[in-house]
Amino acid sequence: MFRRAESVRIMANSSAGQKKARTKFRPFLMNHNLLLESGSKDPFLLDEALLKLNGNTGNGYITYALSRFIDFDPAVGLANMFDRSALGTDVVEYINSEFSHVLLVLQDQLSAGANELNWDQLYRFVAKIERPIVAFSVGSNAISQSPREIRASLSRPMVKFYRLLASKSVSLGVRGAITADLMSLLGIKNIAAVGCPTWYEAGPKRVVPYPELDRTKRIVATGLFSHFETSNIDYILQSEAAVLRATFESDITKPVHDDFSNISYPFYYPCFARAFFRGRIFLDPSYPDWKARFGPDVSFACGTRVHGSIIAMNSNVPALCTAGDTRSFEMADLLKFPLKAGHCAADSSLEELYEMADPTAANSAYSGLYNAFCEWLVSCGLKLKRPKRTHEPGWEYGKLLPLDDFQRSDRFMGLFTASKAIGEIG
Repeated sequence: MFRRAESVRIMANSSAGQKKARTKFRPFLMNHNLLLESGSKDPFLLDEALLKLNGNTGNGYITYALSRFIDFDPAVGLANMFDRSALGTDVVEYINSEFSHVLLVLQDQLSAGANELNWDQLYRFVAKIERPIVAFSVGSNAISQSPREIRASLSRPMVKFYRLLASKSVSLGVRGAITADLMSLLGIKNIAAVGCPTWYEAGPKRVVPYPELDRTKRIVATGLFSHFETSNIDYILQSEAAVLRATFESDITKPVHDDFSNISYPFYYPCFARAFFRGRIFLDPSYPDWKARFGPDVSFACGTRVHGSIIAMNSNVPALCTAGDTRSFEMADLLKFPLKAGHCAADSSLEELYEMADPTAANSAYSGLYNAFCEWLVSCGLKLKRPKRTHEPGWEYGKLLPLDDFQRSDRFMGLFTASKAIGEIG
C-alpha cells in the first residue's frame, strides 16, 4: 500500500504525471460544505441544510473563497465527506474518469473531538482516487494543549487517514504553526503554512479601514458577545443548532445538540434574547448575503467566531475575535488578525473593544501573505483565474423555510426557560 501511495504522490508532482492524469484542468470539489439549491428549488429543512454545511456556514466560506482563485463547479462535487452515505464507489469512478485534480476542503478536524468521524471509510475512499489532491485549510484544535499533546489524543484511524492523504497530495495547506508542528509529529512533510483561503477572499488589494468609532452604528456579534452600552446589536449565527431549530422548519423528531442551555458567557442571554425578539438574529448560507450584513452602518464586529471575524474584515469592517483555542491562536499568529483570546466583551467599553480591533498589523502583513498563498497554489499545479474573472461565481444557494412569528417565539421561550438564562436574569 505504501508503494502505491508513494507512486501516486510522485506522479502528482511531475509534469508527466499531470499530463497523464488529464490534459484539461477540471478540479473536483470534495467536502465543499455549500448549501446549493436543489433541482426542485424547494426550501431545505434545517437538518438537511446542516448536513450539507457540515454543521457550520463558516465551512462553505472556504470553498467560496477558493472560487476567487480557481474555476470549478461545486454542483458536481461532494458536499460533506463526513456523510457516510455520500462516499460511494461510483463517486470515485466519476472523479478518476472526469477530473484532473481533487480540491479537498478541511477545517479543524485534527482534534480529539473528531476521533469518531468516519476516518476508516474515508481512508478507503481516498485510497482509490487516482488524481492529484490539494488539501486546504487543514487545521487542529484544542483548548491549550501542545502539538505533542494533541498528537497523543488523536485516534489511529484519523492519523492513518491524514498520512494517506499526505502521500497522495501535492501539498497540504495548513492553518498555522501549531498544525505544522503536529504534521511533523505525524511524519508528514509536504505541507505549507498558508493559513485559510478565506483570509484572501477579498483579493490582493484588501485594506481594512479603521475610522473613528461611531457609537450610532450597529455592532455585529460573531458568536458569543454581550454588552450593555448599546442594544444596537445583530447576531449572525453559524452552527447554533438549538437556536436555529427555534428559527427554521426542521424534523423535530431528530435529536439536536443543545448548545444553548449552558452557555457560560456573562450577560449573553439577555442580550441575545433582546436581539431575537427584535428580529436581529441571522443565518446566511449565501456568502454574498452574509457579507452584505456588514454594510456602511456597521461600526465593528466582535465575538468568538474566527470565520465571522474574517468575513467582516473582508467586507471592510474592523473585527475583534475573542475565541480562546489553538485554532484561533495559530491563525492570528500567522495572519495577524486582531485576537483577544477568552476576553468577555462586556468587561470593556466599546472604545476599548474597538481599539483591540485595530487592523493595522493585519493590513501590513496581508500583501505578502496573499502573494505567498498564490505562489503555493501555482506550485501545486493549479490553474489560477485571470484577475478580471474574479467576480461572483453565480451559484444558486439553497434557502431555509422560516417558522412563523408565533412558532419562533414559542420555541425560543421553551429553549430560553430551560437554560441558565432564568437564573442569570433573576
